Amino acid sequence: MSNDGLTLKVPLIVDEKQQGVWLKLEDVESNHVHLINTNTTSFFKTCFNGLSALSGVGILSTPYALSSGGWLSLILLFVMAITAFYTGLLIKDAWMRIPTSEVIPT
Repeated sequence: MSNDGLTLKVPLIVDEKQQGVWLKLEDVESNHVHLINTNTTSFFKTCFNGLSALSGVGILSTPYALSSGGWLSLILLFVMAITAFYTGLLIKDAWMRIPTSEVIPT
């Protein structure tokens, strides 16, 4: 087992007082090796990860839902998809009818 600076002796939760001396946050953090990447991510990557998580849950749960509900649940699934598509079209049409001067405040 290699020892690359990590130790199990450093507590995860540190008391506010240790041996009667107040610990500063810098002192506590200087004893830890930071394994968390502090780089930021882009908005596109964040949206992609969120959508992939949501679609993954939907893809994995659909076969179980259809097996439990039978043919009626398949018909209901298509009715809900068509309703959501039509609602999206209505929202798009309503958005396009608003003049841009009312949408974007100056």
